Amino acid sequence: MRPSKIIRLFDAIDAWRKPERIDQLAIISEADARGRQGAENLPYPQGIFFRQAFKIANQVDVKSIVSRGLKGSAIREALTKQREVAIIEWKSRL
Repeated sequence: MRPSKIIRLFDAIDAWRKPERIDQLAIISEADARGRQGAENLPYPQGIFFRQAFKIANQVDVKSIVSRGLKGSAIREALTKQREVAIIEWKSRL
């Protein structure tokens, strides 16, 4: 999954204000995957991946973006871009 889609997913579930939703998403996704016949005991690394991706993206410093004098939608755009870059850099080290 591309970093931009990961960030959009986190936006869609309001994970920035409600980080517990990341765990809920991971649990639900794993339950869905394991609920398929023959997949009950297969590993499900995607849950760990999304938890780690959120942790990395959530470390982007919002205050540093605001302190640059950005306003309104420019703040959101810069924040989204920095979160995407953080995930790209993290994924490159995997």
